[in-house]
Amino acid sequence: MVNVSHQQIVLELVGQQELRELEEWSLPEMQRRIHEWAISKEWRGPNAETQRTTGDDIALIVSEAAEALEAFRDCAEPTRIWWTYDVEVEGVKFKHCSEEQLKIIWNCDDLEEVEQMIEDLGLIPKPQGVGPELADCLVRILDYCEEHGIALLEMMQMVMSHNETRPIRHGGKHL
Repeated sequence: MVNVSHQQIVLELVGQQELRELEEWSLPEMQRRIHEWAISKEWRGPNAETQRTTGDDIALIVSEAAEALEAFRDCAEPTRIWWTYDVEVEGVKFKHCSEEQLKIIWNCDDLEEVEQMIEDLGLIPKPQGVGPELADCLVRILDYCEEHGIALLEMMQMVMSHNETRPIRHGGKHL
């Protein structure tokens, strides 16, 4: 397995300055920047292939939450992160492959050979796990809120103010 930390990957992808900026963003700033990013990737805005409905957006948020649950069921460690890769071999696309799977797909003798091929091909690892999937939820939520003019920070303050007035374990429901 490639011995790379999550922070090393983030630093490599976005750079030290951008990471520092990300840590300093307020929630409204994050909401705005994520929406700008979505427009730049043509998920939103005039160049988007289709305009998503509220139902589409909520379904995408729920699907990310479901992926977080699936990641938890896969490893039962909410803080564990692992990496996968998307590759194409002879016109066949393979998504979310582990290094062990790449070893089989590429017919490699060992993981060192896989790591070298990953480096040679410039593959970008995709973080997997509960945390990355919850981050995907937040990205989708923030993008949706900005698209529709919802000031999420204000909504959170409103909801938490209301929640403070509720009794402990209000509703009494159990999972």
